[in-house]
Amino acid sequence: MLTTDDANPTLDMINRFSSVAGEESEHSAEYMLASVELMIGKIRSSSLKVIRQRHRPCHAASQKIQNTILDVQLKQLMNMAREIQVRVRDLQESAEIFQVLDSYKGKDPYDLVALAHGDVGVITNVGPQWNGEAY
Repeated sequence: MLTTDDANPTLDMINRFSSVAGEESEHSAEYMLASVELMIGKIRSSSLKVIRQRHRPCHAASQKIQNTILDVQLKQLMNMAREIQVRVRDLQESAEIFQVLDSYKGKDPYDLVALAHGDVGVITNVGPQWNGEAY
């Protein structure tokens, strides 16, 4: 439910949000869509083999990364390629990811996988001794 109690919009705000759809203005739907696409950028590749930092590439997951935002490209999350940002301080190691994944066949290191409850995992180790480690 939308409430408007104690709302005092300025004249600029009223004009901005009351424009007719399709009208050529600074804030038309087409303009906003183009702006979002420009901010998101183009998909860099179809799979992730290298973790990318904003200012320099990081070619090993074990390399120490602090106080930065990782730009991680998803391989197949929700059946479409997307780009997300994760703050390093929000990363957690989990050994229980294998319980959520139905099958880890065909998964490569650094693949991003969708987990239960909207969580996302990055596979860090795949092989005969795979113990389900993920970040």
